[in-house]
Amino acid sequence: MDVLIFTVLIGVYIWAIEPSFGPSRPLLGPIILIGLWIAGSSLRRRGATLKRIGIRFDNLLPALLFYGILSVTLAGVVLWLYRDRISWPALGPRHLLGWITYFAWGFAQQFCLLSFLLTRLRAIIGRDIPAVLVAASIFAVFHLPNPFLTVYSLVGGLVGTTLFLRWPNVFAAAFAHATASCLVYWLLPPEVFGSLWVGPRFWTT
Repeated sequence: MDVLIFTVLIGVYIWAIEPSFGPSRPLLGPIILIGLWIAGSSLRRRGATLKRIGIRFDNLLPALLFYGILSVTLAGVVLWLYRDRISWPALGPRHLLGWITYFAWGFAQQFCLLSFLLTRLRAIIGRDIPAVLVAASIFAVFHLPNPFLTVYSLVGGLVGTTLFLRWPNVFAAAFAHATASCLVYWLLPPEVFGSLWVGPRFWTT
């Protein structure tokens, strides 16, 4: 039930609430907090330990290595496919700030995907591979109808959830999320990734 409630909450926000308020997204913050509360309270009620849900530092270095390699590889494949559209920005402090912002946003998303959805689905389904497929698919569905973000998040979700089975670390996953996102965001024009819009705003913005 908790997985369903969380999924419906995000779906209602993307498809009903956000289109009503426009690009300012005034309710994004409260929805994020509610989503994190649903995820965190569900895990706490079921006795999930911090290590189990990836809030840990003992495996940070190997996790950073593998998450980092695969995130750069994923972004690299995409950049190669769109190599004729790449433009190189003049890097500055705003890019560092942007990466830090993406890291915070990525941490929230990866906590919900890996710590919550994957952990709960593994318990519900009882098998790792189906849980990985369902969790990554839910993550991708949140990015519809943006074709680029849907495919990118599906592949990234499959990679992240698979790695999480071996190296459960949300910090490393957030690092990979921020790096893969920023490389695409900085180097490709907005029309390639639909200016990051999902839901009805993808068609109207």
